[in-house]
Amino acid sequence: EILEKLRSLPSLRVHRIFEIGNAFGYSTTILAKLWPSAVLDVIDAEVDGNCPRVGSTLSRKILQKMQANVNLHIGFSPQDVPAAMREPRRYELVFIDGLHTLEQLILDFEAVRPYLAERCVVVLHDVEFSFLRNSVKWIMASPAGS
Repeated sequence: EILEKLRSLPSLRVHRIFEIGNAFGYSTTILAKLWPSAVLDVIDAEVDGNCPRVGSTLSRKILQKMQANVNLHIGFSPQDVPAAMREPRRYELVFIDGLHTLEQLILDFEAVRPYLAERCVVVLHDVEFSFLRNSVKWIMASPAGS
């Protein structure tokens, strides 16, 4: 729902999107559908659930049929984030839906911070559900958080 609201903002021009966490690909598919001409780079560790690779395989099949410009990289945030990005590494939209812990949310944000475009939006998924408010407060207090 928040992504659809973002899509309607005339001042938000999205050419490049970075996503942390693919799981079964729902958010990735929605991002590709809402911004069909955007480059979408995604990193996922393939560790969710009993069949972690199923999500990546399913995502690739759906996104291929959509003819979406998506690169799904298997790796861990924060250490593998740069390897998951295509040049030029500047993103107007970042969607963080990785491991839902206070520490990991901050690590994910810090991993993408050097690659944020001058005008960008960072969406932090499941903040309320996963009790991540303190991480958000820390991010908002950081120089890139405003």
